[in-house]
Amino acid sequence: MPDYLAFHEFPKTVKELKNFDVVVLSDIGSNSLVLYPELFKVPMGPNRLVTIRDYVRDGGGLVMAGGWYSFAGALGIARYYGTPVEEALPVKISTVDDRVEAPEGVTPRILKPEHEIFKGIPDKWPTFLGYNKVKLKDGADL
Repeated sequence: MPDYLAFHEFPKTVKELKNFDVVVLSDIGSNSLVLYPELFKVPMGPNRLVTIRDYVRDGGGLVMAGGWYSFAGALGIARYYGTPVEEALPVKISTVDDRVEAPEGVTPRILKPEHEIFKGIPDKWPTFLGYNKVKLKDGADL
């Protein structure tokens, strides 16, 4: 669902998220999930970043695809650093703009093509115009 719908419709509970195998966050800033349409109502509702973290701890899948509103994002405005979503990811998120722009194009290099996450994924990847630079957490496997 697009970010403007997530603001209204993204599941609020782990039980609701369990209707899905995986949550894919792609170019959606954290505020689209933290805040609700009723901005001045206190409390607004459950913190959906906590919901995502707890869903992952319960065995649900999470993919954060890069973009201007992913990880730290452009000028740091995606703001996932220090959030429950960062806790659920195997990487550390920067506090500042983490984009690496590559107008000449970059192609991902898969280090472990036998990993189950790549099952059914073509060997040849498209060229990207950039990526978000992150660091692997201690003890995480890449």
